[in-house]
Amino acid sequence: MDVFWTVLVIFLGFAVMMAALGWLAVRARKARVSSLGVIDEIYLPAATAAKAEIQQELERAASMPSPGDPDTEGQEPGEAGQADPGVPQR
Repeated sequence: MDVFWTVLVIFLGFAVMMAALGWLAVRARKARVSSLGVIDEIYLPAATAAKAEIQQELERAASMPSPGDPDTEGQEPGEAGQADPGVPQR
């Protein structure tokens, strides 16, 4: 009977540990945290620079419309709120 309880405690401990790691993974994914961020910066500086450039493109404000665009007639510059077609949207 002691073996049963020992095995049960081991399996329950493993299940709790896996659940905690899964919860941490979900939190890291939602916060967009990379577990290899420091290693990437040291060994793959080009990849880090590319990630930073992609992030800047995503955060870049919508481009200013050209004067005379049919959708922006009579609006002040910047009021159109149209996204740049070259920048991927979230």
